[in-house]
Amino acid sequence: MDNIEFIYSLFNQFLFQDAKNNIEQIEYFVKTSPNLSSNKLVFELVSSIKNFSFDSIDLPLFQSILSKTGKSPEESNKILGAITKWKSFSKDQIKPAKELLQQVLASIIISKANGKFINDPYKFIKYIKESDIKVSSESNSKVINFADIDVTAIEAESIGNVYPSFHEWINNAFAPINGYRGKQLVMVSMPPGTGKSLFLCGEAISILTKTSARVYILCMGDMDESDYVIRMGAILSGQSFYYASTHLKEMKSMLDQAFGRRLVIEIADPGEINVDEFVEKMKALSPNVFMVDYDANFEVNLGSDGNGMYTEFGDLYNKLVKITKDTGALGFVAAQPTKNSWGLEVINEDQVGESAKKIHTVDVCITAGVNTKSQNPIGILKMAKNRRGEKGREVPYIRLNNGRFFPLNRDVYRQISEIPEKRDFTEAELNNMLNMSKAAYVSSQQSQQIQNRVDITNPFLKK
Repeated sequence: MDNIEFIYSLFNQFLFQDAKNNIEQIEYFVKTSPNLSSNKLVFELVSSIKNFSFDSIDLPLFQSILSKTGKSPEESNKILGAITKWKSFSKDQIKPAKELLQQVLASIIISKANGKFINDPYKFIKYIKESDIKVSSESNSKVINFADIDVTAIEAESIGNVYPSFHEWINNAFAPINGYRGKQLVMVSMPPGTGKSLFLCGEAISILTKTSARVYILCMGDMDESDYVIRMGAILSGQSFYYASTHLKEMKSMLDQAFGRRLVIEIADPGEINVDEFVEKMKALSPNVFMVDYDANFEVNLGSDGNGMYTEFGDLYNKLVKITKDTGALGFVAAQPTKNSWGLEVINEDQVGESAKKIHTVDVCITAGVNTKSQNPIGILKMAKNRRGEKGREVPYIRLNNGRFFPLNRDVYRQISEIPEKRDFTEAELNNMLNMSKAAYVSSQQSQQIQNRVDITNPFLKK
């Protein structure tokens, strides 16, 4: 591992607090290393460790640093991919980097001692003895200053097989673990053309870039390899589908850097794959997360007893649940709601599919309705079912031209629904609209409070 990679590794959740606790030594290391001392990027990265908490360091901060240090889009993608790789490592995977950090810190202390007491062996030894390397130990027996307790690592280790959603409101619905659990089956039920596949791609991106999980996607629809590069590239980068489609090599390189070979995609024709074959494949491969796009395209035998669809879909979902229980995996399955709900803004638990056994079987169900009166792709996302968290939360959304489902408040949702033409909104524009809406609401509340006080204190205003 070279010195640059070493700096990148410090952003891992199990290493970050150790770096922060020893930030003066890290800064000394950078200043005294020939290939780091004049590197503006390294200086900014180390400064971010010093000045920010782990939870505050995310993509926008990295993008700001890369822009500030003059990195090109190609350089930025490569750097972000390297940092993301290190961020995804588990406690066991990061051990070599932690050992290197310990060696670097020890070398720095010896170097400082040599500079100060090269002619005084007694003070040299005393300085080394009194120097404190604040790196968490792997031993069960430890003595640690309370201020140096690494809460980030404790949280990362304790949540185990929890996988964060791309959407903050979904993570909040699973508080306090803030993410999907393993051994659960999640149904994503949306009308045709609403974005079931895009939603799954977003969740795959989040899981792959924020954990070290391996993800398997079974696509039995109309997508091919290039569609996944374009869609996942657009979602991860925030660039438009048009940009992603005209920069395929750039998108592929970025995705490779972000998660490499941890994503496997199987593309099959509708009706080609039998669910029993899929179950055996998942047991053999044992991915951490599997996604099925979508349920109706499995080979299905409807039978002749009049209850074929009800029985067959119930059996299909039972078998998908069995994968989650037997392997510990998190499963996603895309589905279409009942036809009479395709024009609704909100889709409820009892409208998610042909068979009621679907909703009875799954642990989580997320729906997306459509505002058919709007020229823009807006509607309401809903946590229709949540066996181990908050159920019923509704969040207005607009689907952007980068595949992201952007959350709105009710006021901005109303504003967009009244726009008579289709617009390609950017996230910056939407954030500005949300900020203005919030400011108007606060101002209105303050004015109301003032008026209430006037009504109470000035009796002459009362009729």
